[in-house]
Amino acid sequence: VRQVMDRAGLEIPDIDGYCVARGPGSFTGLRIGVAAVKGLAMAAGKPVAGISNFDAIACPFAYADIPVFCLLDARRKEVYFCKYLKKNGVFEKESVAQAVPPEKVLEYMDGPALFVGGGALIYKQLILDRAEHPVFFAPPVSNVVRASTVALLAFKRFSDGKFENAASLAPQYIRKSDAELNFCKSAGAA
Repeated sequence: VRQVMDRAGLEIPDIDGYCVARGPGSFTGLRIGVAAVKGLAMAAGKPVAGISNFDAIACPFAYADIPVFCLLDARRKEVYFCKYLKKNGVFEKESVAQAVPPEKVLEYMDGPALFVGGGALIYKQLILDRAEHPVFFAPPVSNVVRASTVALLAFKRFSDGKFENAASLAPQYIRKSDAELNFCKSAGAA
């Protein structure tokens, strides 16, 4: 943080607000990122915006005239999934974020769709083999969360006066971590 601030010629008090990619994603990475931003924002008394990784990956495809299926690798042969659709010129979530086997995502298709995100790359062949409608895939370079997109989405929130309380900001977990799942299994067996 200090190196970035030095390169930008800024000091902590110069920052008007903070943003963070809140997930879903790596449990440890999310906790570290959210905790760091919470600490900075709370210490400085500044607003914060937690941006969904789904929103950050889908945002560059807001121009699409077909549904955008955002798939992130959830491991354990699952994807985190959210569907987006442009309605009346507004790009919005069409489904609830969820963790599902990749083939389950295809049940949400009712026509052509654009698949984006790391999970789309991992399960591309499965999607191509099983989809009943035409499918398109974003180029590999477009399937990651970009800091610039997180900042753009946060700037819009700040401009609209829609920021969050830093104390209550939390990562977006869609399912329990592997450690929690393993503990539940072993506790159930005991």
